[in-house]
Amino acid sequence: MTKDNIAQKMFKGSSFMFARMMVSQVASLLSYIFLSRILSPDEWGIYVLTGFIVALFGVLTFVLSPGMDIFTARQIARYTSVREMAKTRTFMTFAFKYRVLICTIAFAVAFFLSDILALFYGDPLIGIFVRILSITLITGGLYSLVSFIFQGFNRFDYVLGFVSLQEISFVLLLYILFANEGNLMLLIIGQVLTQTIVVLAGLVLFLKYLPAKTNSEKIPWKYQLRELFKFGTPLIGVDVIRNIRESLKRIIISIIGSYDTVAYYNISLNAFMSVRDISGFLTRPLLPILSELDSQKAYNRIEVTMNLIMRYLTISACFISGIFIFSMDFIFKLILTEPYFWLVPYVKLMMIFGIFGTLGGVFSYWLYASGRTKIFPILDLINISYSLPLFFVTFWYFGLFGGLMWTMIASDLLFIYIWIYVKKYSGIHVSYKTFTYPFILFLIVIGVVSFLVPFTILQIISFFCIYSLLIILTKRLTKKDLVILRQLNTGSTRLNAFFVRIINNLSKILAE
Repeated sequence: MTKDNIAQKMFKGSSFMFARMMVSQVASLLSYIFLSRILSPDEWGIYVLTGFIVALFGVLTFVLSPGMDIFTARQIARYTSVREMAKTRTFMTFAFKYRVLICTIAFAVAFFLSDILALFYGDPLIGIFVRILSITLITGGLYSLVSFIFQGFNRFDYVLGFVSLQEISFVLLLYILFANEGNLMLLIIGQVLTQTIVVLAGLVLFLKYLPAKTNSEKIPWKYQLRELFKFGTPLIGVDVIRNIRESLKRIIISIIGSYDTVAYYNISLNAFMSVRDISGFLTRPLLPILSELDSQKAYNRIEVTMNLIMRYLTISACFISGIFIFSMDFIFKLILTEPYFWLVPYVKLMMIFGIFGTLGGVFSYWLYASGRTKIFPILDLINISYSLPLFFVTFWYFGLFGGLMWTMIASDLLFIYIWIYVKKYSGIHVSYKTFTYPFILFLIVIGVVSFLVPFTILQIISFFCIYSLLIILTKRLTKKDLVILRQLNTGSTRLNAFFVRIINNLSKILAE
């Protein structure tokens, strides 16, 4: 795989992931608007609480099949890169059967414990909603598995199709309920049905891509299971620690506030995570590419790829974060009531430093691809050792959301430790210049535009133009990089091709 081929694969996949992100974010915004109109504050809180309870039972699937999704994409990429299709078929069937078994166990546990949960919360509706929504433990598990199978095949267009089908179906459901005065029960049932439709579509494609049977050597079932747990067991600790951390936060919030406080916390958290989702669209194609390169032991190409991607990911993350920061006042007015407008500056600050959380994804995918998963529990233990005490201290001085903000910022800065670890123990050197220069320019432009430009749309345009110009003037785009950027035209979207033409024209001006 040449450097140009890597760039083509990366940016072709990124085009689809960018479109996936846009569909997901627009659908998420519309969903919150419809939900805020359909449900009362108490119903909204019950809906969020029920989803959170079911998600906790979903942790059981992770414990019993640790890291299955990422492991699936990694293994399929490795097998298909060396044309071992018999192993690909065996692994796909193993992953599917095992996921069905584990998700069914999680569903059964949630179903039979629903009455106990209803007694615990003193609300029989909680038990009913948990029983219905727990079906998504099966549908959601299969949806996730099929999605990662096609990520392993580098078919991110199918991933876009799955997400579009799910998000559009759910938004249409909410619109129908909104137009016909629907209630919470219909919403829960409809959510299960829409997810089932997506899973059925995914299974059709699964059967289409399942390689034909051959008499070639296959992988023993016990070996696959052993490799799965060897890869994924360290990730159990990661998921458990993260869920404990989030559970403690939600318990504190539920003690301090009411149902609507929990709901608005989830809105602000969703807005913050949007920056990672949007700017992280470049990192998803890295997993199959790095897995393929690692199977070939092409470490020099891995280093070139990671330096290249870190540079462009930082620039794109800063672009997207800046656009969100300047448009957030308008967006939050559609979602929040006036007493909660004070959340906006907190979320803006989280978005600025959340860029480092996004950059950590590049190193995480390399660690996944190379099988170095033992470091992840250590990272989370380091994180929780200082983030929880920091939360209580900052909560005392800055209040609930102030405490959450500073805790998240501190967690994102753990990226520096990951960068040092990768450089020292894996031999992959990523220069600090690839991410520090664009970020410093980003902070300067944010301050200048905020101070000088008055209106939202003008702020967005000004930020985009000024930051683009500064990035180009710093001449961080070398001639080799510009050659790779020109490869984006192959298989890219019109929007992507539009930006490529801009870059090409600017490179010609600089060359002159």
